[in-house]
Order: sequence, then structure tokens, then C-alpha cells
Amino acid sequence: MRKQIHISILLAVLSAATIVNADDKSEADFTQIANSVRSGLVQVRYKLQFDKGQAPNGTGWSYLCPNCSNTHYYDLEETISEEREAERAGFALSPTLIISSDPLLHSRFIKHTSIRFGDQVVDAKPIAFAIDQAAVLLETATPLKNVQPFEFDSQAEGPYSAITYGQQNGDWIVSVRPLSKQLHQRGNGERYFAVPTNCLIVDNDGKPVGMSMISQIPDDDSWKGSPVDWKSLDIANLEQTHASIDSLADYSIPRVSLSFRSPRKSDQSNPYARYGRGYGYEDDSTERNVAGLMLDEQHILILSMLKPKVTARLERIMVHTPDGEAIPATFVGSLKDYGGFVAKLESPVASTSPLSRQDIRSYRKQLLLTSEIAIQGENRVAYYWHDRIRSFSLGWKKHIYPAVSSYPISKFLFDTSGQVVAIPISRRKKVADEDQWGGEQPVMTAAKYLAEVFDDLTAHFDVSNIPLSEEEQNRLAWMGVELQALDRELARANGVSDRTNDGEIGALVTFVYANSPASEAGIEMGDLLLRIQAEGQPKPIELQLQDNYMFAMNMFPWDQLDDMPEAYFDQMPTPWPSAENTLNRKLTDIGFSTGFSIEVWRNGQLLNFDMSVIESPPHYASAARYEAESLGVTVRNMTYEVRRYFQKTADDPGVIVSKLEPGSKASIAGLRPYEVITSVNDIPIMNADDFEKAIADQVELRLSVKRMIRGRIVKIQMESAAADEGE
Repeated sequence: MRKQIHISILLAVLSAATIVNADDKSEADFTQIANSVRSGLVQVRYKLQFDKGQAPNGTGWSYLCPNCSNTHYYDLEETISEEREAERAGFALSPTLIISSDPLLHSRFIKHTSIRFGDQVVDAKPIAFAIDQAAVLLETATPLKNVQPFEFDSQAEGPYSAITYGQQNGDWIVSVRPLSKQLHQRGNGERYFAVPTNCLIVDNDGKPVGMSMISQIPDDDSWKGSPVDWKSLDIANLEQTHASIDSLADYSIPRVSLSFRSPRKSDQSNPYARYGRGYGYEDDSTERNVAGLMLDEQHILILSMLKPKVTARLERIMVHTPDGEAIPATFVGSLKDYGGFVAKLESPVASTSPLSRQDIRSYRKQLLLTSEIAIQGENRVAYYWHDRIRSFSLGWKKHIYPAVSSYPISKFLFDTSGQVVAIPISRRKKVADEDQWGGEQPVMTAAKYLAEVFDDLTAHFDVSNIPLSEEEQNRLAWMGVELQALDRELARANGVSDRTNDGEIGALVTFVYANSPASEAGIEMGDLLLRIQAEGQPKPIELQLQDNYMFAMNMFPWDQLDDMPEAYFDQMPTPWPSAENTLNRKLTDIGFSTGFSIEVWRNGQLLNFDMSVIESPPHYASAARYEAESLGVTVRNMTYEVRRYFQKTADDPGVIVSKLEPGSKASIAGLRPYEVITSVNDIPIMNADDFEKAIADQVELRLSVKRMIRGRIVKIQMESAAADEGE
């Protein structure tokens, strides 16, 4: 793979191995400087390897392309495939001491390190890492012959030149350019001059004066002098510091196991729960193992992005300590803006790591210790090394986000005192920004921002994202409308192409339930719903449905139910659309009692209706039910969307057959899923309670059953008169 170095200004090629800048110096001056340093430049070579199936990550090996001015990254995995070393420039400080940029790679990925100078290749090992400069000091196994180490003169006067050494177009190139005279000042008053990354700074005669590995030098003379004098941690001290941080992290970042109730069968088997933009999708796992971060001795931030529908099923939290103890914890609250929730342990843990309240920008390029925590099943796998923040970006609410040398999915940053500097946590997006297909990936977030949240936790909790009882877990908001997705033809026929991106958004109201929020607000059949603007949502929420229900409904195999194998009964979708359509899911996620305005197009006019999020009446997934074990059948109450499908009024009798056990009396007698039982032994059945009472103590049952509009009588002989027990 071709590698290049940053050439910041117009360069003139003097020779095949030297690039110089023709500024106020002559070519002869630059040639003299380039030639004076060449004998002290070496190449640091890393032979890399996979570890436990993982490839080394090269995001820390970035460089600024002189051709396109974009940052590119080395593919370190590719160097392994191509059977070559990953290489970086080195500068000789003695025949056995080399300084180079910090590779920021865990030692488990480095199989072998060597130094090349001319035809010589000698083994090397790291002996120290600079604290404030992104540099590593390496010691060679044998002295390099004929190398001329750099000797630094901190008294030398300018003008100065910056020298870099790197690969470009398959060759190692020495680049010389005048040192920048452009002064920069940060908001905190810090002043500096910009210089190339990993550069040697020399005077007018090519005498070394200083170095910089962080693309800047202060505006005073403190940058001058030998890198040997930089503050650093030798390997022994680094390992000792790691050991103390590692022990702290074992308690501060434990494994947490979460237990959930199973989703109801009706939710899992009903594809119309996905009617719309995927909102019926629910992670149906009943166990999760995730990482947590102790906030104090008893409170823990659990790093798991749970949507309200999943949090509703949360039943148990266990925090696992390094000594094997499992401490129960109780749910306290979900964070509104971050992908995590807080729990309180029943008993305190031994130690925690305080959150740094320091401006994250003050840590730039400093040596920081890392705990890379991976939760794999019930195993907590930890790797400890160091990292540096290479740059920052401006993000949500003008927060400053640090960029580190590898993907931040499981990396925690500590300073050398043991304070947490940054953690990997997802930002919880607003409803309008949610991605239908995937969740938010964790990003490195400054501990300072989280510390501010924890100062006033209750103000940052989402009161609608909480564990609920089994009866409450399927609660849903509604407007009381049935919808059809807009398309290009409908949009053009209604003159709203320009307002709906030619029919990509919007929904046609095909039915309005009586006494519903929509009917009370004045929404009518034939209206086009376009978008919602809700309190606390900075962006409007576009209504975008997938109109797949009508096709699927017409394909429901009513005529083939008698031939359907029993094994497929549980897999059959409901023939009616789920109440959890896009609109109702969005309203639920906004939060009950939240005010919103909905934009409606009617007869060529744009109208706005002010409403409030209201909980729906019982729907099929939340309907009361009764399981008759002796019959092998479960029935549910008829709810508003089911009655509409069967064209029944609230006064019409009937319960829905929601589940049949294979080989049961009910199945053998001929009952089938989604049929309606209207009476038992000539007693009208209005709900599941009526059904339970009607079958109690009966020797024979005569069930009046309707399949759509066709009715029949199903007889079942009972073996005993024992009453069935409900769910």
C-alpha cells in the first residue's frame, strides 16, 4: 500500500530521496540541511500479527494526504496479508536509542520490532513512552554502525526548518520546509505554532534544536532541547501504573447481567408489529451481559441502549465483582440522552474510579491508560494498554468528542491518577432521528459531560423508559386512525408531491375510530398526515409507512386453515394490522402526555392540529386473556382493531382464539387460530372472563364458532368437571 507524508506547501524535488521547499532559502541551503540529517534517520519496523482472531487496528496510523488534503489510515491488517512490516520514521539519539512516533498498538499485536539503517536491521524493544508527546523510545539490541545521532543545541537561534521522514511513492523521503511563523491561540489562551507531525527542528545550519511529535510547539522556547529530557514513563513504571489502574478498573467496570421476561408470543409472531418503519422489531433476548461503570460505591451506569419496549421487560440486574460475587441491583432510571441506565447495588463495592471533570481538550496527545473491556457471554475479557487523543470533533450540543487510535466500542480512558477521562457510550437520539434498521454505536464521550449529568440524575431520566409489569408492558399510544402509506400517485392526485418528496412520506387516513383523540381533534377520513412536531423534539417527525398490510391481509389463508399443520399455528400472523403501527410507535416513544402538533393536508389546505399523546385502549397484544389448560386453548378479548377487522360492534359477543396447543382437545375438535367463539352452551361470551365461567364444571361444551362470516358448532367432551386455572 502506497504511503505518503504531509507536504504542507509547494515542494520542489531536488533528488530522488529529498524534497525541499524553495522559500527564502536557496536550493543549496536546503540540500545542505537535508544531507546533514540523513545519517541520523532510521526506519522503525513492526512485524504485526493477529491475536485471538483479532486484527491490529490502524486508526492511530493516520496521515494527511498532500494530494487531496484528507486524512487516510493505514490498513495494518493488509501488511500482515502482504507479508511485510508496518514502518514508521525513527530518529537516532544514540547508536542504541531511537525515538519514533508512538505506534499505539497493544503489544499482543506486535510480533517483532526492528530498526533499519541502510543495510543494517537490528532488533529493538520499547523502553519508555513520552507523557506529553506521542513518542516511544526504543533500544536496539546492538549499536547501529555509522549512524550519526542527533545532538540538540537548545541555544541555537532561528530561522528554523522542520524535517520529516516518511514513505511516499514507494520511497523514503526527507522533506525540509521552513518552520511556520503563524501563531495560533486557543480559547483557553494557550498559544502555539503549527509544525508537521513527527518532525525534527533544525537551525539555519542544520543543527538539531528540538522535536515535536504532536504537530505543534509552544510560542516560547520550552520546546527546545533533546527528547531524552521529555517527561516519560519507562516500561517498568508504565507496567506498575497499569497494574494499579487495572485493579481499579476490575471493580469500576464490572460485568452486569440483565434478565428480561420473554416477549409475548403474539408480539413475536406478528409481522405487522413491523408495519411501518420497523417499529415492531424487539430484541427478544431474555439475557444480556454488558459492561457497567461504577459512579460511586453503590450506583452503576449500565452501558446498554434499551428502548422502552425492552426496558419494560427488565426483571433482574446482577453486578459481578472480580472476586466472583454477584450483587443484586435495582433499576433507578434510564438516561434521556445517553444509551444507558442507572441502578443501585444492594451492597457497596470495594473501590471506584472518579470521573474527571477536566476539559477533554487538555488531554490531547497525552499518554492515557486504557481498559478495553469486552463482555463475551459470561466472560469479561480485559486488555490494558495506553492510548492518546489525536484530535477532537464538535458534536451534539457543542460537546467536544475525542478521537482515539482505535474503535471506541469498548475502550475506557484513564489518566495516570486513575480518573476516568472518557467512556464509550451511545447517544440516545430523538425520535425523529432514530434509525429504523440499527442502533447508535458507542462514541468516546468525555467523562466531564457525564459527571454533570450525574450531578442531577433525576433531571436527566426518561420517565417513560422504565421496567413495567407484564400487564403494562404492551401499553401503546394512539391517535385512533387507520392509515395507508402515501405513494407517488396518491401524492400527485392530492397535490402534495412537493410536501412529501413525491410520496415518500405521508399517510392517508382510511378510518377514524369514534371517540378517539383524532376524532375529537377533528381529523377526518381522507386527510393526509404529513409530519409531527413534538415537545422536546428539535426536528419534525416524518410519517413514513410501508403499505404491506393490505396485500398480506388478502393473502391470509382462511380457506386453508383446516389443512394447516398444528406445528405452524404459533407462526401464523394475525390477519388484522397490529395496533403498533409507525404512528402509534412514534407517539409512544415521544412519551405519554407530551404535547404535539400534527400537520394535515385536506382539500388543498395545510392544517395543524394540536394534540397530546394519549394511551390507547386495550389492543390485541395487551388484551385480557384466559388459558384453558384442559382444552389446550387460550382466548383473548376482542379489542378495537380486531372488532373493526371482523366488522363487529362493542355489543357483539365473542372472544378470539389466540393460541392452540398441538394435540389438545380444542385442536382435535377443529378449533383454529383467530376464529371467534361467540357462545358456550348457548351462553353469549363477551370476554375472557365469561369464557372461563362458561366452561367451568361442564361435561360437554358446545362452542358457537365463526370463521369470518361462516359459523359452525364445535363439540368437546370434557373428561372431568375440574375447573381450569388461568394464566
